[in-house]
Amino acid sequence: MVFEIGAKVEVIGNHYDGSLYSYYVGVVISKEGSNHYKVKYETRLKEDKSGSLIEVVDSSHLRPIPPTHPESCYSLGEMVDAFENGGWWVGLIDGKFGSDYFRFFPENRRRETFFLGTIKNPFGLVKWKVGTL
Repeated sequence: MVFEIGAKVEVIGNHYDGSLYSYYVGVVISKEGSNHYKVKYETRLKEDKSGSLIEVVDSSHLRPIPPTHPESCYSLGEMVDAFENGGWWVGLIDGKFGSDYFRFFPENRRRETFFLGTIKNPFGLVKWKVGTL
């Protein structure tokens, strides 16, 4: 996939820092060779916290920002992205209480609560449902 300079993208986390199942928003600031882009992150910082992290990323680790469309409810078993620690983490809806949703993180087998505005449908995945809440 080709990305324009200035395009907002999501970058998949890497297994070196434990963020394999996450995506972080950034902006393409240059093309580096035939298959790499330099990206400036919106929420990831340099180790010394002095500013936004900038790194060269393989194009296979980039995806466009998914379109936003309001979702009033999610279903049990539905795959979603949930915003936590500056990134979008992949998981499954496994419960609901009022307007809060419970999301199961498969990478570390823990469960968290999220508000409706902090979850979204993952980009490029067909919406599938196992049950109804």
